[in-house]
Parts: sequence; structure tokens; C-alpha cells
Amino acid sequence: MSFLITFFSLFRLCKKKMKTETPPPEVVLTKRIFLPKSNAEAIIVSINRPSQLNCFNTEVVCTLAKIFSDIANNDDVAAVIFTGNGKTFCAGADLSNPPNPLEQSSDLPDHLLNNPVYQMSRIKVPIIGALKGYVITGGFELALACDILVGDETTKFRDTHCKFGMFISFFLIFSFFFLPMTDTLTRIYYYISLCLQRTSTMLGIVTKATKTDWSW
Repeated sequence: MSFLITFFSLFRLCKKKMKTETPPPEVVLTKRIFLPKSNAEAIIVSINRPSQLNCFNTEVVCTLAKIFSDIANNDDVAAVIFTGNGKTFCAGADLSNPPNPLEQSSDLPDHLLNNPVYQMSRIKVPIIGALKGYVITGGFELALACDILVGDETTKFRDTHCKFGMFISFFLIFSFFFLPMTDTLTRIYYYISLCLQRTSTMLGIVTKATKTDWSW
């Protein structure tokens, strides 16, 4: 009897240890795809926090910056596709652990290393933003850092910096005012309107509207 108790105690201990040692999922996924017409490769970069609507925290921002920096320093990639895993591209910053906005807007070398938008600007090949679901605030700014934006029918834009009195990290939201129909864009900026795919295409935010389901 004592042997069985000892056996089951050890079994439960080993099972608990196995559970605790299971590594957490990667916050950003990368995948290479072959492009037969050009005999080259593209790389898909996906924010992987679908249960948090792909909101970015400090870990996501630093990981994205490292990935984009590596791509910028390599010549073997023909294009980059930037998207989010699940039903949403990115709903902004994770307010439970947001990246430091002062560091993200700083031009000090140490801070630029962990700034994904700066690292995206160093990439010499096209960055295609494959958008879906919510593209909000900081996620909106990440999208604006892409060269081409393609949005499906679920794509919705909104900016909440003013609503929550937040500091604008990447400053890309100001590029709104270089686009036509600034009245509508101002309404988005002040959190008055939710910009749907059809309107965003008219405004020139989305390069191409599509019905494609982003799944690779």
C-alpha cells in the first residue's frame, strides 16, 4: 500500500513538473515561403497573441524589432508579409505591460534597437501588411509602417491615443494628415469613428481590399 502511495506521489510530481516546464508559445512567428516566379523567398511575420487580440507588450515589441533587424541585415528575402495570428492584426498595446513610450519614440541607439518601426524602415524590400479584424492605435501605427496594406472585409481602423490620453510612440499616426479627406481621418484620430475597410480604401489607407482569408 505504501508503495502505491509513493508511486502515485512521484507520478503526480513528475506530471506537475512536466506542465511547469512546458515553454510558452512564441509571441511572434516567422515562416518562409518560396516564390516560384522569382525563384526567391518571402518571410511572413505574425504577431502570435490571438487571445489578447495580438496586443503588443514589451516582449512582442523587442521580438519584432529583432526579427525586422535580422531581415534588414540579410539580402536573401524578396518581400516581407506582416500580419497577426488569428482574427485580428493588432489591437494596440497591452496595457498590463505596455512598452515604454518614451523609449519607443527616442532616437538613442540603444532604444532604436528595440523599436520595430525603426527596424522596419531599414528593410530594403517591400513590407506588405496583411490586415484583418482590429487595427487599433499602436497596431494602426505598425500597419502604417508597411509599404503596402491589403485588408480583408473584417478590417477596422481606430485610434485611441486621445481617448485615453496616451503618448504616441511611433508618430506615424500623424501621417493621417498628409492623406486626402482629413475630416474623416480626424474623426478616426479623436476616436469618433470606426473606419471600415471600404472607407479606408477610399481614403487611401488600404492599398487593396480583398476577400482573402489570411491563412498560410
